[in-house]
Order: sequence, then structure tokens, then C-alpha cells
Amino acid sequence: MAIESSRLKFYEYKKVEENLKPELFRGLRETPKHISPKFFYDKSGSQLFDEITKLQEYYPTEKEISILRDHINEICGIIGENSALIEYGGANLRKISIILDHCKGIAYYIPIDISTIYMQSSVNQLLNQYDQLSIMAISADFTKPIRIPDIEKFSRRTVLFLGSSIGNFEPDDLLHFLRNAHETVETGDCLIIGADLINDPAIINRAYNDSKGVTAAFNLNLITRINRELGSDLSPSLFQHYANFNSEKGRLEMYLKVLENFETNIGGEKIGFRKNELIHTENSYKFTIEGFSHIAEQAGFKVEKVWTDDEKYYSVFIIVK
Repeated sequence: MAIESSRLKFYEYKKVEENLKPELFRGLRETPKHISPKFFYDKSGSQLFDEITKLQEYYPTEKEISILRDHINEICGIIGENSALIEYGGANLRKISIILDHCKGIAYYIPIDISTIYMQSSVNQLLNQYDQLSIMAISADFTKPIRIPDIEKFSRRTVLFLGSSIGNFEPDDLLHFLRNAHETVETGDCLIIGADLINDPAIINRAYNDSKGVTAAFNLNLITRINRELGSDLSPSLFQHYANFNSEKGRLEMYLKVLENFETNIGGEKIGFRKNELIHTENSYKFTIEGFSHIAEQAGFKVEKVWTDDEKYYSVFIIVK
């Protein structure tokens, strides 16, 4: 589906919801059970994640914003003139506004996001805020190869992937994703990637177990979404948010913990749950600068720059094809 106006082109590829049932059932049948983190981002989940990014405990957002502000002139030079700014998972308005306020050579802003409703709201706000901005919004699963219409007409393409979402990929999937991105851009184009760094496990654990319970609500919203879209009657009270940093694997692991034994009908099929069973919902890998640089180089990129905050909690990589 495509919608066009003078300043907005909107493309909606196959909806994620069409793939929810088979993928969800496959994950719930396996041992251990798991749900892909891409299903977090319905309208409510996207709004809750926005709240998470404003929490005091969730340091990655403020660290990333400080890095963007400190290096905005260099970022504008990288983006260049008559350029397409492509953002995977866009748009966090606080971050993209820093770039749009300063970088005037952007011919098209191209957010690609899994949540159609959430992206439409963000796009409308940007169109109202920037009266010279043109947007090509694409609703799609950016973990898979995506065809961007007319991308070849721009003199330069820059891909943004902020928010440390790069850490949600398993190592092999991360390499595959970066190789797909390598095919999207041309020689001389670059990716600007935010990556959370390995630091004190206590600080990482606080970021995913906030005192207000917003991350818990974000995780438990998966149960609400399953009920809505698959016709089940799971009670969120039967599950508990659980998140902990695995130092051996270098990742924050997030789960829904089952609080009692029960069996229920989900989409016409009986699924059993065991007390204290952990349903895996997300990994968030943390990186070293050397480790992420090695993965980027394996995917065919050259690491041009790496910026960190003063405490070295967080990094922004500039990698070039």
C-alpha cells in the first residue's frame, strides 16, 4: 500500500501482524519458550518504550543524545547535501530533531519502522515541525531486506540505527543484518550506529528494572497483544517481568516469568505453562569497541569514527562502505 502527498510518501509492506501467529506458536512450542522482541512494538509498546527512554535509570538515551549534540557538525558533514537520511526504527523525536535542526542538506528523511500507527504519529509531528522536510515513511520489518523506492537518485545515503537496538540481534543475525545494510547503500555511504558498551552490571540491571515499573509494563504488554490478536485470555497477573545481565555472554536478558502452572487456549491450540518457567523476550547485547568494530569489518564496512560519552557507557559508530 502506498500513500502520497506533496511532502509525504508512505509505503506499507506486508504487516508484521500477518506473521505473528505462526511465529508466536513456534516460539511457544519450543523449549525454552521465546517471543521475538519485534512484537513489543505495537502502539502501546512503542509508547511505553518512549517512556523508558526518559527514565533516569535508562542511561543509553541521554548518553546517546549527548554524543549526537557534541558531534553534530561532523554528523552534518557526513550526511552531506542532497542526501537521503534513512532511519531504522525511526523516529525518536528527541534524537532526530537534533539532526534535522542542524543538517540542512537532507532531501528526504526515510524512517523504517515496524509499528505503522506509531510511525504515522511521529511523521505527522515532524511534518508540522519542519515545513521544508520531505518524508518517505516505510512500514516494514527492517530486520529483513527492504527495497527503498528511488534510493539511487540521492547523491548520498546515510543510515541511522540509534537507541542501542543493534544489541537485540544475536551475533550471527547481527552480521547478516549489517551485510543486508551493506547492500542497501553505495560506496562512500555510511551507517551511524548507537551501541551500548559493557560496563558495571549493576548499572545495566537498573536500566532494565526501573523503579517506576515502566519496563515491566513494556514486557507484559506482550501478553495484552497476544490476547488482542490471537483471541486468547491470558492474564498478565500470571506473569512477572524478569531482567538480568549475563556477564558470561555480555548481554542483558529479559524474560516473562510464569508464576503458576496452567494451560490455556491460544488461537485454537492448547499451550501449557510451568511455574517459574522463563519465556525469553529479548537479549540486549553490550559491546566493546574492538568487538563491534570487528563485526562491522566482517560485514564489509570500515570503521571511520567511534565516539563515546565521558564515562564510556555508550558509543556511536560511524562505519563506511
